[in-house]
Amino acid sequence: MKATKERIEKKILARYNNLCEQITSLSKEERAKVDRAFEVAYKAHDGVLRKSGEPYIVHPLRVAEILHQKLKMGYVSIICALLHDVAEDTAITLKELTEEFGEEVGTILEGLTKLSAPFSWEKSQQYENFQSLLRSNAKDSRIMLIKLADRLDNMRTVAHFPVTKQWRMASETKEFYIPIAHRLGLNSFRRELSDLWLKTVFKEEYDAIAAKLKRNAKTREADIRSFIALIKKTMKQRKLPCRFEFRVKSISSIYEKIKHKQVNFDDIYDLIAVRIILPSGTPEEEKIRCWQTYGVVTNLFTPNNARKKDWISTPRANGYESLHITVVSRQNAWVEVQIRTERMHEIASFGVAAHWKYKEWEVSPILEKYDQWLQEAAHLAIKEESVHPAIEYLKRGLDRDDEIIVFNGKGQPISLSMGATLLDFAIAELGEEGAYCYGGLANGKVVEYDYVLNSGDKLVVEVDNSQPLSKDVLKKVVTSKAISVLQEQFQEERKEYIDKGKLTLKKALALQKIMLTNKIAVAFQEFLEEKSVEELYAKIGASIITNMDILVKQFLEATQEAWKDNKLVVSAFEKKKHKQKTFWLGKADESTKCERAACCSPIPGEDIFGIMMINGLVKIHAVRCAKRDALMARYGPRLVTAGWYSFPPVEVTLYFQGRLGKDFRKNLLNAISAFEISSLVINVAQGADEEEVSGTIYLRVDHVNKFREVEKIMKKLKGMKGVYRELD
Repeated sequence: MKATKERIEKKILARYNNLCEQITSLSKEERAKVDRAFEVAYKAHDGVLRKSGEPYIVHPLRVAEILHQKLKMGYVSIICALLHDVAEDTAITLKELTEEFGEEVGTILEGLTKLSAPFSWEKSQQYENFQSLLRSNAKDSRIMLIKLADRLDNMRTVAHFPVTKQWRMASETKEFYIPIAHRLGLNSFRRELSDLWLKTVFKEEYDAIAAKLKRNAKTREADIRSFIALIKKTMKQRKLPCRFEFRVKSISSIYEKIKHKQVNFDDIYDLIAVRIILPSGTPEEEKIRCWQTYGVVTNLFTPNNARKKDWISTPRANGYESLHITVVSRQNAWVEVQIRTERMHEIASFGVAAHWKYKEWEVSPILEKYDQWLQEAAHLAIKEESVHPAIEYLKRGLDRDDEIIVFNGKGQPISLSMGATLLDFAIAELGEEGAYCYGGLANGKVVEYDYVLNSGDKLVVEVDNSQPLSKDVLKKVVTSKAISVLQEQFQEERKEYIDKGKLTLKKALALQKIMLTNKIAVAFQEFLEEKSVEELYAKIGASIITNMDILVKQFLEATQEAWKDNKLVVSAFEKKKHKQKTFWLGKADESTKCERAACCSPIPGEDIFGIMMINGLVKIHAVRCAKRDALMARYGPRLVTAGWYSFPPVEVTLYFQGRLGKDFRKNLLNAISAFEISSLVINVAQGADEEEVSGTIYLRVDHVNKFREVEKIMKKLKGMKGVYRELD
């Protein structure tokens, strides 16, 4: 055993030394400080093992490696990575670490230290940790980067945890950390975290896509090398120095494209991307080099001009610069080519970290934009009782792959999300004053405030702050800044509604001789299926939810088994004595009642999970539920595994769209005649050439495989554009 321990210690020390050797910027003094941090962490975690069975010190060491390899962070960040769990998990205090390593390290470590709040039935502790993290990040943005590296390493080893914890960690990653990585331009983090999320939650789909990628990997690589060789030869002849990289689209990106765009794996034409990376220079030199290279590529291969994206003339909002074009290779395959300089590549690879020097913080317009995003999120996290507004702010607009460029009255370009309106532009241009935009000019023509912008529009806005704002304007914007500015305008009114709603519920409960507590408020929120207690209070206060006396009586009746002496009791969970077990739908001797959630209506045979409600009921959701990640992240302590024992047939709704010609009804009915159809509704819109069709089918199925069979048959019908389980 002693020999084994010595061998492990030797490997760990060698790994640490290898890391320090890679950080070539370390001075002797800095190396000494890093060595001391490693020594402190090593001794503090000595004898402690992770779930994987490896020594705990390996985790902080891997976090430090990630920070160096992915972000090229400096020695202070490396020290903090090595020490990030010491104050929380060992006898060494934060005060002692601050005294030894300085205020800068102490501030970052304080921000990284998790909340020590007790177990809470109402919400996931990680939800509150994220709120604390946003607040702390306002002091030093490195806190967020180290936390991202910490989460990445934890997700790499997530398979060693119980399944419910795997779900919770994956969902927290999807809800919190992937949007943050996206916002910060950290593409390598976003890509890997997204793949790990998919592998954890939808392993079957992940493995299927991975197998398809592996199937033709050698042929694909040979074709790409041949493709690159042709460009390389021409670039050399023209004396244009460059280097090449190529990558296959991430598995999670392929999954999202298959799911949302209703395409097959073989129909994804941007599966491969080739990067041509050129020497850096002055802005003008870089533009010339990129466009010269563009000319080389488009002379060799036929381009798809509809897929051309010029983010060099006008960079994306997160600072991304590159020239993209999709071309047809000699093997008749679509290949996306990305042309950029080394400087542009560094920004694309390292995101926000590329705008910081290793030892000094550097101010730049892009860095200011990142700070603006995170400061606003921190502001919301501090101001609100709930972390929801901050999360929604960070996530809003991230699913929009494309940006548009519009111009103000002075001809200056402004980058906005695809789908942005004149009101988005007005707020981007004028700030709070822009919220009162009622219209303006687009390319010289009069337009309303909700006019949807097109790339290249030349815009002038008109404002009138003498008129009150309507809440409807929130539905007319898509950019984070516009949403934040408008929400701020309505904040005081919302606070009044929340206070009024809380008082109304308190009075309604008092009539039943019950005192309002946070636990009861959460239970009532769940009963009415509102997304948060704040939302519940606001709707009651605004008279959106009415008849409180009746609703309270219905609530008490539904939760009667959870009450004792007019108090809501759920001692099994509060004391963490609930034994993990699988809850079976339809099992006669199951003591706990299980109920299908209305939001996703799981079909027998589908992968499912449960959430234990305060009244003892287990709400069953499908793993594919659109609310899955938000629910798992928020109610992590209450997640339970669930399965199907026996269950009667259920009704499922299926939506479809297509251009099916004159015999579409006959073809459709023939295709699904073997299945039990409750009803079939088809809407027809006369098109220019043939009929545009959309419709709804109500099926009764006893197993998800039967539903999938119907779905598969319908997708094969000629002219079918899409078949959907739910309408977006």
